[in-house]
Amino acid sequence: MKLLLNIEDQILRLIKNKKVKVDSENEKEELKSYLLKYNYINVIGSTKLLFATGYDINKKEHIYEELTDYKDIIDLYDKFLKFECILREGILDYEIQLKVMLSLYLKQLFDKEKIGFKIFIESIQNRSNENIFNSKEKEKYISHWNRKISEYSEKHKDKMYINYYTLIKILSFGSIVKILSSFYEGKSILSQVQKFIEKENIDFKIYNDLSTMNILRNALCHKEPILIFLNKGLLKDNMPNHAKSIYNKRVRCIKNIYCDYLKYQLPRSSIIDQFSNLRCQRT
Repeated sequence: MKLLLNIEDQILRLIKNKKVKVDSENEKEELKSYLLKYNYINVIGSTKLLFATGYDINKKEHIYEELTDYKDIIDLYDKFLKFECILREGILDYEIQLKVMLSLYLKQLFDKEKIGFKIFIESIQNRSNENIFNSKEKEKYISHWNRKISEYSEKHKDKMYINYYTLIKILSFGSIVKILSSFYEGKSILSQVQKFIEKENIDFKIYNDLSTMNILRNALCHKEPILIFLNKGLLKDNMPNHAKSIYNKRVRCIKNIYCDYLKYQLPRSSIIDQFSNLRCQRT
């Protein structure tokens, strides 16, 4: 286990162990300020995957044979910060739209079945006919729902399920994913919502593998660098007795939001596409 270093030792380690080029005290202070702002682990833990020249399996540490200018590290990390900012806003917008689609479908379902949120939450099940929420989760969501409804007048309380803002405030993205992967009276909720979207001719796509999208959403909201997010996928793929293709799912999820949903284009041979190859050459 690596020891936690103070900022002075972090700079010294970068210069001596990782061959980061820092020529003056002013440059050292600039790098120090940057690391204090963005966190050594985030900045170096992500960019080192691109400027390391090898990996020592026995020592379990990267090898650095070439000098890397500290300004190049800052420039690279700044570019990814901008990319992550766009991606984060995109996935949060997607989350809101997904909740809107679910809430509009639920309005239709509740009207037809003459039920409310409480009965719905207590009734939905997984493929094994087990409740997807335990008793504490059910109690929490129903309590939150009732509390939000209590903010409205008596006249409108019974119809508050039509207000998607209520759903947005009480259900997390992870809970939405759980609901969409479950069944109500034997019917897939995801399939029913997709049919509703098609019937209403709404321009919105529910992507496959929402579970990975939820992981990406949480990583971005906690400011985890996208390269670390991808690297974790590679590491999990290499674990024995572990499901494969996690890395590919993560790349596909990023591209779904950035390219398909937001309509941006990744550059040819982008690091996002080529990351596994770049890293594999160094391990």
